[in-house]
Amino acid sequence: MIITEGKNLGKLLRAFAQEMSELENNLLRLLTEMIPGLSDWLLDRWESVLNIFPSGSADNRRQAVQNKFTLKFENMSEQFYIGLAAGYGATITINAVPGGGGPFRVDENRVDRTPELGVDGARLNSNFGIRSYWEVKIPTSAQNKNLVVQELLKYKPLHTILIITEV
Repeated sequence: MIITEGKNLGKLLRAFAQEMSELENNLLRLLTEMIPGLSDWLLDRWESVLNIFPSGSADNRRQAVQNKFTLKFENMSEQFYIGLAAGYGATITINAVPGGGGPFRVDENRVDRTPELGVDGARLNSNFGIRSYWEVKIPTSAQNKNLVVQELLKYKPLHTILIITEV
């Protein structure tokens, strides 16, 4: 009877060991799944979170997810906008407009600190809340001009105003 119990215990331990090994492998796989461009199991979720409609092969879908995810962190530079427009066949130039102010500062740009209220108003820029102006020059002959403008406005930082002029 003891031998029978030993065999059953051994089977039980092997079953648990196998499940634990599978669990460990799945947890390690989740580290890869957290990277949008390498995701397989969570690809549908990434597409949902980033508002991407699934289309094409799994590799194309992963690339689209990776592009959109990294786009969130790259769109703070003028070079990003130039590259975005180039992707639509338009060559644009961007000039920072003088007097646009400095970077946004949490300690200065608060609702309760306005020149009208007199709270530290001398330190505030007259462009309260709007800290950057960029003049975007787009050729009149650009094929996808309207689409380029929509994309530029879609990805611009909130603290930036784009002044779009045709040249």
